[in-house]
Amino acid sequence: MRAMTVRGLNDSLAEKLKQTAKQEGKSVNQLVIETLKKKFNMEKEKKFTKTHHDLDHLFGIWSQEEFEMIQGKIDFERQMSYAKPPQYDLPTLPQYHLPELRGRRGKQSRKD
Repeated sequence: MRAMTVRGLNDSLAEKLKQTAKQEGKSVNQLVIETLKKKFNMEKEKKFTKTHHDLDHLFGIWSQEEFEMIQGKIDFERQMSYAKPPQYDLPTLPQYHLPELRGRRGKQSRKD
């Protein structure tokens, strides 16, 4: 890649470049390169960005009013109560005792 120096930029153009780059979240260099590529039709074709409308008639389209009504219901359902769950008094379970094992390796010793 080559580096180039652009001379003769007046202050208003330089400031406009900086503002536009900041608004788009890019560096001035990135903005200038993208602008030049657009001007000379050298942009790479973006893959997977085509929008197709051939099946739209099968699904329908929501009006803004329908969208707001549905979104309102969704937002209402998403509101959660963060109250503590009720505490229940559970009966205590009986204690079970296992017979003691004697001897080595868990074997019971025999008494003769």
